[in-house]
Amino acid sequence: MKILFRLLTLLKLSRLLISFDNKIHSFDNNIDSFDDNQLSYIHGINWFGFETDNQCLLGLYAQPIENIIQLIYSNGINAIRLPISLETLINDPIPKEWLLTANPIYQRQSVSYIIHNFFKQTNEWNISILIDIHRLKSGISTPLWYIPNDPFYTEETLFLGYEKILQNYGNYSNFLGIDLWNEPHYRATWGTNDIKVDFRLFVQRVIDYMEIHYHNQPFYIVVNGIDWGKNLSQIQTYPLTFSLNSIFKNYIIYSPHLYGPSLNYIPSYEKKKLFEYWNHLFGFLPSDKIWIGEWGGRWSDSNDKLWIDTLIEYFHLKKIKHHFYWALNPDSKDVDGLLELDWKSINQQVFQSFLDI
Repeated sequence: MKILFRLLTLLKLSRLLISFDNKIHSFDNNIDSFDDNQLSYIHGINWFGFETDNQCLLGLYAQPIENIIQLIYSNGINAIRLPISLETLINDPIPKEWLLTANPIYQRQSVSYIIHNFFKQTNEWNISILIDIHRLKSGISTPLWYIPNDPFYTEETLFLGYEKILQNYGNYSNFLGIDLWNEPHYRATWGTNDIKVDFRLFVQRVIDYMEIHYHNQPFYIVVNGIDWGKNLSQIQTYPLTFSLNSIFKNYIIYSPHLYGPSLNYIPSYEKKKLFEYWNHLFGFLPSDKIWIGEWGGRWSDSNDKLWIDTLIEYFHLKKIKHHFYWALNPDSKDVDGLLELDWKSINQQVFQSFLDI
């Protein structure tokens, strides 16, 4: 692959941190290697906005950001997955002022300024941040990590986006890493060796690049499944490969996305069949290598609620402890948010299921 980027100055990444219940736990090479071996899990939430047409973290028109962050912390959430579009990341726009009505200090400021302060404020509450490249163009979903025949949305531009993340935010002690590409789907494959659509080959190129340029400053590289994020089954046959002295081998995380009948056709709600299905998709992976990147549903729908309860039971069975609920936002069109429309009240049905994990 033709590399178009300059070498970055070595980043002084401290050991990655994650915390829960007023305790700070330090990552070593394995996510379960915490200093006190207690509460070693990610209890996370997605907070979206930077990947939408608004190109701004949503909810800042309703409540001061510090109030929302304190609310997140006080309800036992220790990590945030922060979706962003490549367009927003590269162009660094200034959001419309009405989107920041409750946060006038951020009006007429760029996205990068807001994110810098977001890292600082969440760090004060020991909340870790995973940056998710959710889209290429803001507000538009695309199946691949590039747009064919588009001169801007290329793989090279995406690598430039990764470098911008690491340059701007990699030094923050609460920086977890990068979710490389959200929900590859349709044409995306794993293990076909077609350089244009094989997501495994793309992830391999990212790893090889990071091994060269960031071998002294590892961070978590989060990999979605194909088929809208859920399907990691082909990893058994076509695994990622690592050099003998690989640093990033211990920092690769697999991240399935799981939704019930509000978003997916579910042929059977029988527990045995659902468990077999999830075992096929990702359940063969070691639990410490799994971060559920998205999950959610509609609690008012009896089938969705049954599916959610079964999913949580499966998490317990497989000892899956690391997850990010979709989403904090109350206005996701497909699933219930953790917050109500006032951005300060908790949806108790969602929260109870969230606590059950």
